[in-house]
Amino acid sequence: MRELKGAFTALITPMKDNGDVDYDGFKKLINFQLEAGIDGIVPIGTTGEAPTLSEAEEEALIRIAVDEAGGKVPVIIGTGSNNTKCMLKYTQAAKDLGADIAMVVTPYYNKPNDDGLVRHFEAAAAVGIPILVQHRLQNRAEYPHGAYGKDRRNSRHHRRKRGFRRHWADGGGAAGNIVPAPDGGQSLLGAFRGR
Repeated sequence: MRELKGAFTALITPMKDNGDVDYDGFKKLINFQLEAGIDGIVPIGTTGEAPTLSEAEEEALIRIAVDEAGGKVPVIIGTGSNNTKCMLKYTQAAKDLGADIAMVVTPYYNKPNDDGLVRHFEAAAAVGIPILVQHRLQNRAEYPHGAYGKDRRNSRHHRRKRGFRRHWADGGGAAGNIVPAPDGGQSLLGAFRGR
């Protein structure tokens, strides 16, 4: 896997007035990013309106991103879902279409326990494409004193996530860091390789 460093743009998906995807606008957006010296592109994430796109639209956008990037920069495709079967289908499609990395978010809404989280990411890793784990903390109040605040240890959310983080730290197959997000929240990012 290529080393990830520098700035990666989470791309929007341009739309026409009638609601169709503007594929020409998408190509222009990617080329604008490449000409500006961006280090990687991240289409089809939540910033790219993934929940509102059809599978055919997603496939076309991935093909365009891979073709336009032309191996100059990594293409990281958002393939996450709270449904492991859907995530696997999206991750396999990203691999088959030539993406460099699949970005998989921790399952939302149903929020599995620690074992469920590990199994979700192990399944993703088994697809055979590098996986970038994204965990977006939804509520800053969950960590009232920042990512490493002492009071965080006593929160219910921290106790639930602690085993997963410990699994990461104890060589359970992944490496990750909590990093500040622009809006003051935190994101847990890392690469998961399975056990």
